[in-house]
Amino acid sequence: MITGANSGIGKATAQEIASRGGTIHMVCRNEGRAEAAKEEIVERSTYILTTALIPALKKVEDPRVVTVSSGGMLTQKLNVDDLQFEKGTFDGTMVYAQNKRQQVILTDRWASQHKEIHFSCMHPGWADTPGRDRILD
Repeated sequence: MITGANSGIGKATAQEIASRGGTIHMVCRNEGRAEAAKEEIVERSTYILTTALIPALKKVEDPRVVTVSSGGMLTQKLNVDDLQFEKGTFDGTMVYAQNKRQQVILTDRWASQHKEIHFSCMHPGWADTPGRDRILD
């Protein structure tokens, strides 16, 4: 359990534990910022794992990496001036969409750097969930 896991030392600690495969229980005062931090930690974990696996993937026949994005990324262009979301008013939905946009761009970059590995980024389709309802309201 990590208190204050959405910023500062708490977030750095959560990221480090996640990168080592640990389970994290985040305790935060702001639900939106907590969700955004969680998404970032999950994204970084995927990055660390995929990057670590690239040498092994290059040794197998027909290697593939599939990342799962969302329709949220269609609502945002990449904001290279604020990749860490430190400027302006925090908006959890916008941060999520930006993270998903970054994921698609990262997958494309991996594909261009490692042509012997098939990289794909896919949209899982729309599902009737509370999160989708919040976005569409």
